[in-house]
Amino acid sequence: MTAGRLPVRRRRRGPWWTAQLLLVGGVGWLITDRLLRHYRPRSWGGPNIGGGALSLLAAAVGLLGLGLVIADVALERRSRPTPVRFVAWVLDVVALGALLAVWFAFPAGDWRGSVRGQVGVTVAADGSPVLVLEVCRGSVDRVTVVGPNRGAVPNERRAALRSPAPIGTPVSVDLRRPPPGWITELAWDPATAHGDVLQIGSGRGRDGELWQVDWSVADLRTLDAGTVQYSRFEDGRTVRHRVDRAGFPAVACPPQNR
Repeated sequence: MTAGRLPVRRRRRGPWWTAQLLLVGGVGWLITDRLLRHYRPRSWGGPNIGGGALSLLAAAVGLLGLGLVIADVALERRSRPTPVRFVAWVLDVVALGALLAVWFAFPAGDWRGSVRGQVGVTVAADGSPVLVLEVCRGSVDRVTVVGPNRGAVPNERRAALRSPAPIGTPVSVDLRRPPPGWITELAWDPATAHGDVLQIGSGRGRDGELWQVDWSVADLRTLDAGTVQYSRFEDGRTVRHRVDRAGFPAVACPPQNR
């Protein structure tokens, strides 16, 4: 070491940049998640989306980054920070302010709010399955049937029909003889359904969907044209119920769903 010169203290950049990346990454994800839950509650906030766990992870990452940034500010308070570091601190404050603004200005939507009614299943005179679409509000424009339920094996489409225009009133769709104007994208083939193999019928539109109905060919054999079978999620499992066709609208569209 040369006499008369003090050693130069080198600043380690690693921890500082790590703190910035953690904070910005965590806050950025929380902002994105909040906006998606507000604008796309059906596709982002549903029960099959892992957004909750990801949000918790993002919050933990953001808090870790915030703690490291605060520690960095405390360590550097006695010395003059570089312009780059000062700008980074300002951006941190802006990011946290943006998170608070988004959090209060864009409340998370409820995926259940996009459920606009109920699908039931009954039979025609010849035993053909008929989906009863009870639309409480909004509209639907297509119905699908998927199955069989084989656990981890993906379901296959068994039928797909599309209406000529959005439908905002109750309608019955015979899978073998759809209403006039309906477009059959995939025809129902009874040969593909056997016994107790589970089928799932659903109705969807751009702004919502109807609660699905679970049924099997065995169920159809015990149904008649005056009875509708529908499904509800109760106590952590799907339960099948039956009701007179005349009483199905009251079951599918209680006052709070209208």
